[in-house]
Amino acid sequence: MSNMSKNEEKGTSKEEVDKEREKLKELDLEDKSKASWDILTKLTKKKKEG
Repeated sequence: MSNMSKNEEKGTSKEEVDKEREKLKELDLEDKSKASWDILTKLTKKKKEG
């Protein structure tokens, strides 16, 4: 019985952790895409100038 309650607690906390991880992943991807976009725009500007 005690094992089951522990598993249930782990289940809920794991779901919460997974949600937080997904949020972090999304934020991380957004930051990375922004950074790569900045690099691309800088490179294209240099090409146009040159």
